[in-house]
Formats: sequence, structure tokens, C-alpha cells
Amino acid sequence: MGIKEIIATILEIIAEVAPDEDLTGLNPVIPLQDQVDFDSVVFLAAMMEVQERFGIEVPEEDYVELTTLNRCAAYLEARCNRLHQAGTTGCPAVPSVGIEMRSRQS
Repeated sequence: MGIKEIIATILEIIAEVAPDEDLTGLNPVIPLQDQVDFDSVVFLAAMMEVQERFGIEVPEEDYVELTTLNRCAAYLEARCNRLHQAGTTGCPAVPSVGIEMRSRQS
């Protein structure tokens, strides 16, 4: 799973837990909570689905790392890469390709 697939999966998860939200204009470097109507229950539902789909546990103390779409993708890529390097299973194969951290042009 490449970084584009990780982002696509994150967007699918957001669409599932917040079906009334328009995700077409999300800026990947602006905090998701500033762009999507997330309350704590919706956020926790999203985290549970991330853990399910990626086969990893996301400790509560790591939630601060998941503020933007790019940061979510970078976190998941790094976690999956560490799991693969350790030889454990459960996380889809994620090549280490890095994240482009640039703002969307208006």
C-alpha cells in the first residue's frame, strides 16, 4: 500500500464515520477538525476503523500526531514500515515513499 492508497483509505474512513461531510476540498495540511465536523465520538470511531483496516493499534497518546491528512498518512506509513521491518504481520505493505507536505493552491 503506497501513500496515495493510505490517504484514500483515510478519506474512505472519514466518509464512513462522517457521511454528511463534503471531503472534496480537504487541504492535507490543515487540521481535519478545522475542516470536518468531528466530535470526540466521531473521531474515536475513525480511530477504531483506522486500527481495524491497518491492523495496528494507535495508542491514545499518538492521537496528537493525527491532526492533518498528511500527518495521519505519515504516521500510518511509519508505523506500518516499522512493523514490516520487524517482520510482523497485520499492516498492509507500505513502501517508504514519503509525504509531500505542500499546501493546496487556492
